[in-house]
Amino acid sequence: YASSYNTLQIEGGTVDFEFAEPAKVEFVEEPVAEVQQQETKEEDNDWFDDWDSDEEEWDTNWEEEEPSAEEAKALILSAEEPQMPLEGPVVRVNMGNLFFVTKNDSVALKGTSGAIMPSSNTFVGQGGRFDWGSVGLNPNEVYCDLSNYNFQVDKPFLSASNVRMTFKGKIAEPVSGEFEYRGSSGKTKNTSYPRFVSYQEDIDIKGIADEKLSYKGGVGLRGDRIYSTSMMVGNTIIEIKGSKNSRLKVMSKSFQLQDSVIIAKRAAMILYHGKDSIYNPAVKFRYQTRAHQVTILKDEGTYKTLPFSSSHFKTDFTADMIKWNIDSDSLDISILSAKNKVPIKFESQEYYN
Repeated sequence: YASSYNTLQIEGGTVDFEFAEPAKVEFVEEPVAEVQQQETKEEDNDWFDDWDSDEEEWDTNWEEEEPSAEEAKALILSAEEPQMPLEGPVVRVNMGNLFFVTKNDSVALKGTSGAIMPSSNTFVGQGGRFDWGSVGLNPNEVYCDLSNYNFQVDKPFLSASNVRMTFKGKIAEPVSGEFEYRGSSGKTKNTSYPRFVSYQEDIDIKGIADEKLSYKGGVGLRGDRIYSTSMMVGNTIIEIKGSKNSRLKVMSKSFQLQDSVIIAKRAAMILYHGKDSIYNPAVKFRYQTRAHQVTILKDEGTYKTLPFSSSHFKTDFTADMIKWNIDSDSLDISILSAKNKVPIKFESQEYYN
């Protein structure tokens, strides 16, 4: 397929032509029960929609939601990509390489088989490997193995369920999840694709946890960036141990995991010191793993006016930033804008300031 916007090429393997007879359908007359008409909404199957949104939906309740084993299994099984039946003239491809080419990008699904239905511009495929070489990662170390998938040949878009993701050096063994690739439509290359998000939320990512930090979450890739996210209900939880029986617990839907920095656009945090704590349900979080430096900034969206609550002093206080070196026994609390004119405000929970 070729257009001024994108092309789809097949190289290697073998090609055959055939005519697929439509499947016979038997109709059985059954009594139809009267049902109440309800307004229906088109189902949205795009797992990655919230990755492109700056504003997150956020539950400020600290309770952790744990899905049952049955719910987790049902979610994984229901995610399987339905395979379209072949009908009419088809072009069969066996163990070929599909190249998705746009003005700014060229990627390949290698070693795949399937059939093109020219009547509907559909490719119905099975198997193949898609790597992350287009965004600078080692294609022999970071890749997805696909099972069933289908896509429109005139669009540079491919998604698949129940893929197996391999990330050597980061994940001990392949994990199952959702995959998506979308070719760039603008003048510059879109480096946020390909994408992957795991089903499980109990994956051990190498190089994250140490004697100071514990981690519980899934794994996701957005271009060359790795995130702690999953399809399961719940959030990723990071705990950091500090000095003198202090520890920081941070919960977020997604953390960005870099070599020496962990970042969350929105997270709930609770800093324990002895039997007391400092709490805020929605903040921006940054942890420099080598320097052991925590930086907490107030939320820039809906929850920017929420105060920090200290149980030890029985006060609520508003601040733009808290800095804490986890080897220290004190915090630096400050205002960022007009700090010479705008004070930090401490207000007692007993109603005096």
